[in-house]
Amino acid sequence: MRALNVSFLNTIIDKYSDRECIIHITDTASKIIASSDKERTGGISSTALYINDVQRATSIANPDAARDSYSSIYGAPLIVDGENYGTVIVHGSAEVSVSIGEMIRNSIETIIAYDNHRSYDKGQKDMLSNLGIKLLNGSISREEINSVMYRLDMNPELLRCVILIRMNYHQNNYFNIKLNLGYTSGIERLKNNLMSSLGANMYLNSQDIVCMYDYNTAVVIKSFIPVEDMSRIYLSLDKICESIAEICSSFNSFSFKMACGSLYPDIMNVQKSYNEAEDLIRIGIKSKRNEQFYMPENLLFESVCCYMHPQIINRIILSTISKLTKKDGTLYKDIIDCAEAYVDSCMNITETAEKTFLHRNTINSRLEKLYSLTGLRPSKNFGDAFIIKETAVYIRQNLSENQ
Repeated sequence: MRALNVSFLNTIIDKYSDRECIIHITDTASKIIASSDKERTGGISSTALYINDVQRATSIANPDAARDSYSSIYGAPLIVDGENYGTVIVHGSAEVSVSIGEMIRNSIETIIAYDNHRSYDKGQKDMLSNLGIKLLNGSISREEINSVMYRLDMNPELLRCVILIRMNYHQNNYFNIKLNLGYTSGIERLKNNLMSSLGANMYLNSQDIVCMYDYNTAVVIKSFIPVEDMSRIYLSLDKICESIAEICSSFNSFSFKMACGSLYPDIMNVQKSYNEAEDLIRIGIKSKRNEQFYMPENLLFESVCCYMHPQIINRIILSTISKLTKKDGTLYKDIIDCAEAYVDSCMNITETAEKTFLHRNTINSRLEKLYSLTGLRPSKNFGDAFIIKETAVYIRQNLSENQ
């Protein structure tokens, strides 16, 4: 039980102190901690001793009415969720003391209940956040997971995946993340606002975890009920990710890259899902893709290139790049770009011309030049088309722009 806030109690008393009454508020030991009669503060109230003993609201005829001119004393315990926080004592006429006493009692009990709710809610969020970080770190046992999740009314048997948001904070004259002025900094407020916005997303529920994993990484551990057709869940996941991306886009103080990992039925694989999402972001950035949300199907060739067998890279990809390198060390960039666009257009000259704004004759000329240099003809062989595509991807991922 926390002690009552004296400043708040004095504010309540000041609101009613102009009435013809004297107001005391005591702690559980019957000590007056706030009063309209400042000289009584710190003393013991005999009425409060009685009220704390009987634990019910009572109106008593004032035994010393001749001295303080008040005919009645009203006392009431402050009880919230079965816990005693002190008493309210009002000296006044019978009608005034009861009326003022009940209003003060209701005001104080309401704010205590609200404060308790906020503290409980914060405790729940802190426990959820700690659970999420431990799952991502792989630093928690299955027994501890079950214990914490059961306390939070969560089901550890659901499908789960990680949605990762990697943020890059913007800095300007108004928002300087390096300032430390003794209050919650702008960067912390931004994180809190982002967590609140993500937590309020219409697609998230009480089985999901939203937390800041590190300084610039926000994470949503999303849960799903298992179904036979997993493709339906992945379609839902794409929709959820789009919604989360919209929320992140509404913040002007940072840019972001986002990806999600695979769904796993075993909660111990949350870390694995996180690593997959992190890997997608790494591949997307390395491949110079400008999307905010990286999806596996949009990084198919880029992912293949990142994990390609070293012999394929050395004997095929690097050999092709060598053949497409001029004597001055620069690449035939026009040929490579044209050939990739041709492959992406399913070897359709007309569609390639629309994408590249090149004349058909220019495209044909560059494709012939490609053949003369490398022996690759994508229109005749899928393998050749694959080599051309992976060569272009490898160049983006590993070579500088001026080569």
